[in-house]
Amino acid sequence: MSYSRVKIDYKKCLFSINSIILIVATLLLTCLNYYFSYATKIELIGQLSSPAEDLNVSLLETWIESYNGFEFFFEYYDLSDEFILFVLVLLAWIGIFVVGTFGQFRETGYGNLLVARSGYKPFFKNFVVSRSLYIASLLAIITVVQLAVAFILGGVGSLIYESGLYTYDFLSCMLIIFLQYLLISFYSIAIFIISVSLSAFIRNNYVLRIFPVMAFGIMMMLVFSTLGNIFTWLEPLLDIFAPFYYMTKLMIIINSHDLNDCVSVVVSVVIFAVASVVMYRFNIKKMESDYL
Repeated sequence: MSYSRVKIDYKKCLFSINSIILIVATLLLTCLNYYFSYATKIELIGQLSSPAEDLNVSLLETWIESYNGFEFFFEYYDLSDEFILFVLVLLAWIGIFVVGTFGQFRETGYGNLLVARSGYKPFFKNFVVSRSLYIASLLAIITVVQLAVAFILGGVGSLIYESGLYTYDFLSCMLIIFLQYLLISFYSIAIFIISVSLSAFIRNNYVLRIFPVMAFGIMMMLVFSTLGNIFTWLEPLLDIFAPFYYMTKLMIIINSHDLNDCVSVVVSVVIFAVASVVMYRFNIKKMESDYL
């Protein structure tokens, strides 16, 4: 693997219009969700300014104080409608602007040039590493900006997050946010590797571009909402293969502290990790002799 090549490709991707497209689309969805949380907070403040006779003022004040930046951020990632739309946008973006680039290399002949110079395995490895770093970096930027906007709109209040019987302090909240970022990054990168590795079978670049959002987004949502509802015993198994659900599973865990949820996350992560490694190696094995 050429580290200089990876570095050049990574910087080229990070400072491209494609990055701006994902950031802007994500922030629009995020702000839409934050607006509803902000409207709820304003409504509570309005009740406090004109309290009814039977209103528990101290409880309402505590409730308003809990509507801080962490509350805004966690509500967004707790399988909100806006988060589900974000996942679809993310998968479509990965297909069109990341996986699709690999297909373009073949169509333009640029891939043939690189493979002829260095061989297919280094070429494919450089592409996967640089784009994986690109996806992880972009999601890190989005997470930081989302958190900043959450505290601008939600205020500081108390730097804790209360979920039912459980209370998380500042450090716990930051750890949760970091783990949430890792979870989304893992699934995004795994889906990217699986999708781009399918270029060994899918020669049509248009099909390759829409594969991530169709296979891991729309199709899984349809299966999840139909078969999962009809055959309830299948739901735990279907959950494992639904990345849009597992990207937000952490929020369910911190609310429930359910061991079964923790185990299902581990199983899902292992399955996606194994699938991405197997597909990556199979792509190299097949395409080393078939690419040119």
